[in-house]
Amino acid sequence: MCNLLDRSNGTGKDDERGFDAAAYWLHHNHPKTLASNLVPIAGSFGGMGDLVRVLYRILSRQDVRNYDDDDDLDIEERMFAVDDKVALERYRSDPDYRFLHDRVSALFAHCIKRDIRILKEGMDRRDGDRLEITQAATFCEDCATFLCESVAKEWGYDMEFDEEPCFATKYFEEVKSGQSKIDAGALLPHQIIEYVDDGEVGRVAQLQWKAMVENMKNVQGKKKKMKILNNSWVVCNISKCMYRLDQDVSVGLGLLLSELNEENAWKGKVINFSPNPKLHSTQGLDDLKSRYAFLRRMDCEHCRVDFRKVFDLILEVAVNENLKTEQMIKRVFVITGDYVFGFDKDGFWRWESDYEVIRSTYKEKGYGKVVPHLVVWNLKHNLFMPPFCATQQEYG
Repeated sequence: MCNLLDRSNGTGKDDERGFDAAAYWLHHNHPKTLASNLVPIAGSFGGMGDLVRVLYRILSRQDVRNYDDDDDLDIEERMFAVDDKVALERYRSDPDYRFLHDRVSALFAHCIKRDIRILKEGMDRRDGDRLEITQAATFCEDCATFLCESVAKEWGYDMEFDEEPCFATKYFEEVKSGQSKIDAGALLPHQIIEYVDDGEVGRVAQLQWKAMVENMKNVQGKKKKMKILNNSWVVCNISKCMYRLDQDVSVGLGLLLSELNEENAWKGKVINFSPNPKLHSTQGLDDLKSRYAFLRRMDCEHCRVDFRKVFDLILEVAVNENLKTEQMIKRVFVITGDYVFGFDKDGFWRWESDYEVIRSTYKEKGYGKVVPHLVVWNLKHNLFMPPFCATQQEYG
């Protein structure tokens, strides 16, 4: 079984899926055998990350034998999407999973403590670049398996902390009670929409949103650099493999920019992140709560977006509305938590070729000089892929 995971040149099979399938079977038939062999699995054949992945698959009951190869592309994102309550309930109710989880946590705690000691000794000797460490801490950021919390308990940090209300909750409560006045710049869009379903606080959130939009419009009228926001569209991504926070950031900015648009042709509309993107109009929906709920139902169950179709949608609106060139959208913001969307290292050539086709199509319709600029904001939270913002100029 371990030979499936072995990544040694010429000797191992380096078959990650095969190993995962075998580990899944072993856990459900001989759970203590798997849990008792974590050290050789991680130390001699694979790595600490393999333990996290196997633990996640067992937690989510994901037998790879029932999935296509493509289903593994977003394994990392899915680790962050498992509901906390589901993970806790599984830990409490399943003794075999709890035993495996505790053994993995204990191994991580031991390795991290050892790594810290070796790093400290290496820094004292000033030869830190040549130290051999397990890098276990690299794989502890996974949310679904609660490894960070478990490692903290292994180290004896099992203590209670007083819960402090977040700033937004405190602010809304003070506004509702009359202790504070609405400050248009107090909260960001995603912080406001988080409270739209919260009864009386939700009504205050609606007023906060209205104040923010009006303030943004006033600022745009005074500052030329801000003018770009009143002529932009947003491609929103709310796929399940994203954090809820990232989903709200995407929807919040999509709603805000759609309301800031001055041209009726663009106002109140966003595009969903999909291979088959469509226009979604919030016009006619009375309040922030209904607009937010409407956009939360968009189909974004894919990790790619077809940019050519996005630009085709924009051109179609411009032609149908007989818009002048100065009325054309200036920017298209793509706000996503996925990194597989055509701007990865394997996709540069596709974007360059697609953009030439887009420019040619716009030129045929009389909009060749006003092709919208594309801005991609990747919200992905990952140690290896930090959030970044990129524009089409960076890719040709």
